[in-house]
Amino acid sequence: FGIAEIAKIEETGMIIVAYTNGNIDLIDGNQISNITDIKDANIIGLKTINKIFVKEQTAYLCASFGIVELNTQKKEINNTFYLNSARTLNVKDMTFKGETVIASTDSGIYTGNIINNLLDYNQWQKTNIPYETNSLVLHEDKVYFTTEADSIFQLVNDSMEGLVGV
Repeated sequence: FGIAEIAKIEETGMIIVAYTNGNIDLIDGNQISNITDIKDANIIGLKTINKIFVKEQTAYLCASFGIVELNTQKKEINNTFYLNSARTLNVKDMTFKGETVIASTDSGIYTGNIINNLLDYNQWQKTNIPYETNSLVLHEDKVYFTTEADSIFQLVNDSMEGLVGV
């Protein structure tokens, strides 16, 4: 199976490799640990990992069905966050702004507060972004995102503001 995404944990040097079938390898020096939880899960549809977002020693896997929280120290899945009741929302990217988790999806941007129970899809709020979004980046405490039309916008109070570039 092909590699879907790869990321590095700067603090430890560990490499995370996600494959197109949902399989995950953690490479720590000469040691490789395999995590098959997503690959083996009874999930309808694809199990693709679109992006890996690393925060400290936790990896957040943006997947074709939601967000998977991976504890890289214990080498196990902590949680799976579904952003809607159908459990089919394709999450393409994510970032954190303080305690707010911001997720880019096929149907716009969703946010949730990390102190809330994000296992409950009702805790995720859809913003007023009406477009399919791709990448997210936090820069100088501002969130920027791209759309399918290759445009860049800034997320301001759950809405998009100003065309930054084309």
